[in-house]
Amino acid sequence: LRTPSGGSSVSYNWWIDDYDQAHNFGPRLKRNYREFGIGLGTPMGDRNKYHIMTQPEIDYDQMFTAVPHINAGFLPPPSPDYAEAISEGYWTVFLVSTPPCTAMPGDTLRFTIAHVMGTGFHVNPPDFRQHFDPYAPSEYYDLLNFDDLEQNARDAYWIFDNPGWDTDNDGNAGRYIWDCMCGGERICFAEGETPPDSLTGCCHKEYFTGDGVPDFRTASPPPPPIVRTRAEFGKVTLRWNGKETENAISFLTGEKNFEGYKVYFGEEDRLTDFVLLCSYDRDDYKMYQYNSAMQLWEGVTTAIPTDSLRALYGANFDPSQYNDPTNAYVTPDGQYLYFSPQAWNESDLTDPLKIHKVYPDASLDDAADITEEGYQRYYEYEYVVENLQPSKPYYFAVTAFNPGSFHQSLPSMESSPLLNVIRDYALPSSDVVEKEGLPVMVFPNPYRTDGGYARDGYENRDRTLRAEWARKIHFGNLPAVCKIRIYTLAGDLVQEIDHYYPNGGPGSQEETWNMISRNTQSITSGIYIWSVHSDKTEQLGKLVIIK
Repeated sequence: LRTPSGGSSVSYNWWIDDYDQAHNFGPRLKRNYREFGIGLGTPMGDRNKYHIMTQPEIDYDQMFTAVPHINAGFLPPPSPDYAEAISEGYWTVFLVSTPPCTAMPGDTLRFTIAHVMGTGFHVNPPDFRQHFDPYAPSEYYDLLNFDDLEQNARDAYWIFDNPGWDTDNDGNAGRYIWDCMCGGERICFAEGETPPDSLTGCCHKEYFTGDGVPDFRTASPPPPPIVRTRAEFGKVTLRWNGKETENAISFLTGEKNFEGYKVYFGEEDRLTDFVLLCSYDRDDYKMYQYNSAMQLWEGVTTAIPTDSLRALYGANFDPSQYNDPTNAYVTPDGQYLYFSPQAWNESDLTDPLKIHKVYPDASLDDAADITEEGYQRYYEYEYVVENLQPSKPYYFAVTAFNPGSFHQSLPSMESSPLLNVIRDYALPSSDVVEKEGLPVMVFPNPYRTDGGYARDGYENRDRTLRAEWARKIHFGNLPAVCKIRIYTLAGDLVQEIDHYYPNGGPGSQEETWNMISRNTQSITSGIYIWSVHSDKTEQLGKLVIIK
């Protein structure tokens, strides 16, 4: 994929390493002939090895050894018996080499190599026995299936250098053709040709190379949405817009790869702490077809909608009735098919207790129908998390996942909850606090050091702090910007906390104090006075500490 001298030009040589000179054989172009010291095969010594690496050559396939390649510039094959044995399968050494390059002391030379394999190469197991002739190997060769190998090689290149991705932002995203689907007819233009103006509205660029700058970016799930929260006492509403997520294009398949959403929450922002609350995925199925030649079931597609299946097989077709090989559906042309739900087919978006659309009547085709924040209303979703304790911070995330691909042998992939995790309390948001003039809440009050708060998960959950520095008193129902002060009964200032969330948002209604004074000392038992001052209000209260 990449050589130190630039480009991807390589040589491929193979040979048989044998101490018997007659059996030490490998293909060799006449122009590259050099006496190796023992037959045509193994290059003996550094000079011979360097010679074979520096002479451009792509050797013919091993199964063609008994066929002369003199017209292509190669030396004659070995004796017929030995050539037949090689062509039918013989242990060989192979070498992939790049053009020479210069390396000075301290230089680093970069090679990028893909080891590519493929399935389904041998279509019919008896073919070799029935059709292989070392003097006419093409009949058998043409029965081999290179499709999966080619696809994997193409994917390896596209991962190395993503097609259509301008890595260095120089305006070049790679080579492409114009692919047009206009009026139900598909028209493709050759590289360098441009569709007429009358077709540009239904055409897109189909990239087949990258920009020459390595990316090393592989298949991935759709990008997760940005989550917004609306907190109330005892519950938090999650809202997100799925336009970008649902229209993301996979560079490997060239198609939209969105399947659904999952909602998680946890009491820490660690993957092991997240719990799945709800999911949504499209009403679609994985379809399998029986390959009678291979005598096995093969995946055809990972996400074919129920509506599409009914358009193919009848308005009353129910794919769930044909859910395994023993309950296969037989098509009119004799194909055997069965269907497995892609994820859970949890596709109802009207239930307010699950993931649901905020604006169910919004139209997909009306891009001008937007919210005050500028989001297209059709893609607005919500999920309400209830029965939450207001004294605990919670972490919320919405992930996106795709259906995977049989063609690229990709499983369904899901984004990480850590990509858009958001922390919030089940308390009225700061804008509601300010609008309704809600009183500040302080809890636990009294605070008892023997109250078992850490044991019950209210503080120091990860056990990374000493107990004296892990204690928490919560101030809730705070305005977005305010100053918290704690005093002794004698009026001495113990601690001052600036609560500063000028834009509001998650966490803007809550603050904690670790009961450490401004002199970094642990405070003693007693009664304290707290005050919360903002530009609109001043509130006072008492706080009891029992140690």
